[in-house]
Amino acid sequence: MEYTQIGQTRRPRMLTALCISTFIGSGSLIIISILLLFINNVEISDSLMKIAERSACSVEMQALLNIYENAFFIEIVKLCLYILSLIGAIMIFKLNKRGFYLYVFAQISLLFVSPIYNDLLEFPICSIIFVILWVFLYARYLPLMSIRRSCCK
Repeated sequence: MEYTQIGQTRRPRMLTALCISTFIGSGSLIIISILLLFINNVEISDSLMKIAERSACSVEMQALLNIYENAFFIEIVKLCLYILSLIGAIMIFKLNKRGFYLYVFAQISLLFVSPIYNDLLEFPICSIIFVILWVFLYARYLPLMSIRRSCCK
């Protein structure tokens, strides 16, 4: 195993690679969530309401209306969880054990956010596989991490 020296502790290069991939993934999802919050278009809402009023509201149409009504709230929650995930990865990068638990909390919470609010979405099997894989890979390095009072040192 190759190590990168940080202070008194050595960080394995695989852990560095995992953290960098998480920085990229969470960072890009934060940017996408922010963009989606600004793109929330009023015209789409008006169009959906007109269609729903004209037609005998089918189950699918009602589900789409519910998804759109909850979209802003869902994006805010997801944005907060992406930020927590990124903070957790930064803490893991600094070999802080609390970062691992923060990361796990954020990732597991993200698995449940969309399916709870969106009736049409199935449970995200692919996301579950990636979360399990990343948590397992991070957990391999838990013995190298310590609990520190500050994540910023």
